Amino acid sequence: MKIKFEVWERLWVSFSFLLICLPGCALHLEEAVRGEESQPKMATKEAVQTQTSFQNYESLHFKIRGTHYEKMVLTANLCEELYGKIMFDTNLLSFKPRENYLLTIYPTREEYHLKTGYPEWSGGVTITQNLGQILPEEKEQRQRIAIATFEEMAQAPLLAHELSHLIFNEFMGFTRPEDLKTVLWVNEGFASYEELAAYEKEEKEEYLKIITLQLKQNLTSMEQIIETIPMQEKLQWIGVYDYKGKTFVYSNIDLWYWQVRSIVSFLIEKGGNYNFFLFLNSLRGNKDLNKALADAYPGKWKSQAELELEWKNILIQNLP
Repeated sequence: MKIKFEVWERLWVSFSFLLICLPGCALHLEEAVRGEESQPKMATKEAVQTQTSFQNYESLHFKIRGTHYEKMVLTANLCEELYGKIMFDTNLLSFKPRENYLLTIYPTREEYHLKTGYPEWSGGVTITQNLGQILPEEKEQRQRIAIATFEEMAQAPLLAHELSHLIFNEFMGFTRPEDLKTVLWVNEGFASYEELAAYEKEEKEEYLKIITLQLKQNLTSMEQIIETIPMQEKLQWIGVYDYKGKTFVYSNIDLWYWQVRSIVSFLIEKGGNYNFFLFLNSLRGNKDLNKALADAYPGKWKSQAELELEWKNILIQNLP
C-alpha cells in the first residue's frame, strides 16, 4: 500500500460540529485517509430517495452493507483482523460490543457524498448515535454505532482509524459530546496510532523519521495539547518537509495530530498494553489525568508532568 499525499480543499470538524475551511492544505499521512466524527449536513431529498440495491454480509463482529459481495467479504475479514489488533493494543480482549458494528460501503465516492451529506474531502465517517450522530439516509435502521465509506477508501488505514473511534467511544460509555472532549487527545491519538500501523513497514518508518524531526523543532507543552480542540484552532502554517522529492507544508493542526499519536504510542509501547487498558478504565471512571496515570502506571509516571518529561526525552534521544 502506498502512502498518498494530496493537496485539496478540506474541512476539519469538531465534536461540537464547528466547521473550519482550510483551502489548499497539504495532507499528512493520516489526513489523506482520515474519516470524521461529526454531524453530517443533511443529504438532499433527491439523494436520499435514490435507491441502491445493497447486499448484506455478517461476520463475527461486523455487519457489512455493500453492492459487491466479494468486496464485502474481504472487507469483513480485514475488519476482523484490525479489530483483533485494536483489542490487543488496548487489552480489551474481554470487552464485548453491544452489537455488531455496521459498515456501509457505497459503490462510489459520489454516492457516498450524496447519501451521507458529507463534503468532497470526506473519505469515511463514524456514527455514534448516543452522541447525537446519525446519517440522514439511515435513520430507519437505528444502528447505534456504524461506519460509512465507499469502495475506493475501504482499506486498512481508514478502517483502522474509524474502528478505533467506535471501540473507544463505546468502551468509554460517554453519552455527551462534551465528555469526550476531555479525552479527545487520547481518542484521536489512538485512532491515528492504529491508522499509521496499518501502513507498510518501510513507508511508515520513513514517514515517522521525517515528522519526528519536525516534532523536535515544534514540541508544545502537554497542557496545551490536552486543552487544544484542533478544529477550533486558527490555522497556522509552521514549516515544510520533503518526502519522495516533494515539499509539503504542515500546520499547527498537523503538529497536534503528530503529537497526540506520539504520546499514545509511547503509553502503549513503553507502558504496556494492560497498563493502557487501566489508563482508559480510569479515565472512563472520570478520574483526572494525574490520578489515571498514577493508577495505571505505578512506579512509572505519577503525573502528567512526569509523563511529558520522559516522552519528550525519549523522543529527542531517538532522533536520527
